[in-house]
Amino acid sequence: LSLTPPLARCGEPDWFAVMKRSLDELCALSVSYDVPVLCAGDVFDHWDSSPEIINFALQNLPSMIAIPGQHDLPLHRYDQMHRSAFLTLVEAGRIRMAGPKPAEAVEMDGAYVNGFAWGQEIVPPQGVNKNWRLRIALVHGFVWSSKGNSYPGAAMQASASYWVKKLRGYDVVIFGDNH
Repeated sequence: LSLTPPLARCGEPDWFAVMKRSLDELCALSVSYDVPVLCAGDVFDHWDSSPEIINFALQNLPSMIAIPGQHDLPLHRYDQMHRSAFLTLVEAGRIRMAGPKPAEAVEMDGAYVNGFAWGQEIVPPQGVNKNWRLRIALVHGFVWSSKGNSYPGAAMQASASYWVKKLRGYDVVIFGDNH
């Protein structure tokens, strides 16, 4: 979410209406399929979003399980999240944050969701419960599978084969960060 549209959408007469249409569609899909919205980060384009865009988010975001991306974190640092607009949404109950530790994981209707925000170490699912149908990882990190969908000099630690090894034990992985 941002106060101003990206250059490709700068001709929009009402940017907030455009964002609202997308969020309304997301809410409708969540209700229609009776599933939660899972967000792998970068809810905002800047960690210090204005009150106007925070209020818009409070009024229009669907309830969701999310993790912060680097754009949601001051100086891309998780330990500075207390200064962020993202945490405002968590504190207001609009976002339920999933964390990497077992106590911070979110359990929902037979699924287990661990969240790995920007820069957090991946840990395997712990305390596996036989009633869990799915073990889901929300990861905010760059991933690439070939030189054609990467950038020159991309780290091997961002390759899909590297991530597969790191994420063993999860049934589903949702990545954020690839813009």
